[in-house]
Amino acid sequence: MSDAVHALKTTVFRVMLGESGWTVREEGGESTSYTSRREAMREAQRRAQAKAVARVIVHYADSTVERQILFHGEPRSVRTWRSEDVQRSGSRSTE
Repeated sequence: MSDAVHALKTTVFRVMLGESGWTVREEGGESTSYTSRREAMREAQRRAQAKAVARVIVHYADSTVERQILFHGEPRSVRTWRSEDVQRSGSRSTE
């Protein structure tokens, strides 16, 4: 990986349950609300694809971190999730 990619600041998007539904928040930016978790995740991933280096952090309804999705050269210090990965089932609610 090139040094230029490592020098870029990582843009972080968080998908969280808010007061008026699921939200996508770019760190240091505004939040946008969506009616479903799936819709919020799609939007966060779409926005992350447009950035040079990005990370999407998906939270459970209780605000704990469910997973992280890395985009475009983000250091692989955590597990990278892709659409073909099988999602772990758990006892926590996502709705």
